Amino acid sequence: MNSYDLITKFRNHLDKAGLIQSGQHVVVAVSGGMDSMCLLFLFNELKDEFGFQITVGHINHQLRTDSKRDEAFVKMTCAKIGFPIITKKLNPSTRAKRESWEAWARIRRYQKLEAIRREVRADVIITAHHGNDQIETILMRMGEGSGIRGLQGIHEKFDFVVRPLLPFSRRDITSFIEKNNIQFIEDRTNQDRTIPRNAIRHEIVRPWENLNPNLIPAFEKMCEFSRESDEVVTFACKEVYEKVVRKDFEGIIHLNKMIFNGLPILLRVKIIQKIIGDEKRSWRRHQWEELKHFLVHAKTGQKFLLPMKWILLNDRQSLILKQNQKKQKLSHKVHPADITDCGDFYFKWEWVQDYCSPNNTPWKEVVDGNKIKNQNLVIRSWVPGDTFIPLGMNGHKKISDFLIDEKVDQFYKDNQFVLTANDEIIWVCGHRISNQVKVTSKTTDLAEISIIRKNTK
Repeated sequence: MNSYDLITKFRNHLDKAGLIQSGQHVVVAVSGGMDSMCLLFLFNELKDEFGFQITVGHINHQLRTDSKRDEAFVKMTCAKIGFPIITKKLNPSTRAKRESWEAWARIRRYQKLEAIRREVRADVIITAHHGNDQIETILMRMGEGSGIRGLQGIHEKFDFVVRPLLPFSRRDITSFIEKNNIQFIEDRTNQDRTIPRNAIRHEIVRPWENLNPNLIPAFEKMCEFSRESDEVVTFACKEVYEKVVRKDFEGIIHLNKMIFNGLPILLRVKIIQKIIGDEKRSWRRHQWEELKHFLVHAKTGQKFLLPMKWILLNDRQSLILKQNQKKQKLSHKVHPADITDCGDFYFKWEWVQDYCSPNNTPWKEVVDGNKIKNQNLVIRSWVPGDTFIPLGMNGHKKISDFLIDEKVDQFYKDNQFVLTANDEIIWVCGHRISNQVKVTSKTTDLAEISIIRKNTK
């Protein structure tokens, strides 16, 4: 492919793919290496034809002794061709101990490029990923046991990032660079075959390309098939979601086991990903396998820690999901004929004339008002060791045992609250009042106590 062929094919690809619109302001990410210099000069050739406004973004990772040289080279190039440039530096000391240098650099690099895009109010960020990068990425993911999502490869457009060189090979880029005598900086670490990506590049992809000149189109087709397969799973997930998923007033998610356990395991995992808002991120193989094992083999009461600080509980009748939040101790003093703000809910006490059993909701009870009107009333979280006399019984029972008998799952136990009168529990809220405050034939004053959820419509 001669230089004009690449320019023509690149122009045609921009027209056909619709990745970038004419007249848009673009941030071209330029490291100074061969790929990004090719990208920069292609955009320089086409800027007037497409009306692009171009800003160059350079990220200095500060990982190599010659990183200052790279930055100076990119600045000099931009000065020659008349493009404005913004540079950002990374701080290697911010890398977490267990985070790989490659992952750290990739995440921080995109963060800085996005900061540049916002700073200049550009429409998109352009990077120089090409077809060989795509093959290397997919092979690395295959080596990690990736599923359908990982085999989709690098997306040509994702959010504000566009990668218009993906259909082209490293050989196309090398030929363009050589024929146009374009200067670039060679990163010496690219020859280090102890780095997995470099080993794949030199020892697998390049020999494979010699045997199969259509390798990049073949991988493109595989990526397309993987995306289409993922779309089928996503569609199926949406179709069954409403039948399986129920969210209660506490914000806790319940999955109907009768339906959920009859679904294919891949669809079950996808539904859980959708619930926790982790659909777009590719999971590692071990995450898939551990969750699949839990869904098939977990015993009642077992928990599983999910990404995004979610917990999955295998309960008797359903699977329950809740975002793991720090447990807050509840304690509010309440007053007669008043409404008390208790954070997530209101506690209401009002005098009523007639007794009407509030059997339509567990969050409302009618009690003997004389037994509580001169008492110190507090609504609080229950604690181990708490006891009360359940309605219909004469002796005390531990709250922990009562909740087990009521088949209350662990998530609700953690957030259970009680109403006390002079430190005696008179209501396990949402379940049962104490026998001590029940309405009898001798009752003269009736008090209706209730919980009103703030998110109840």
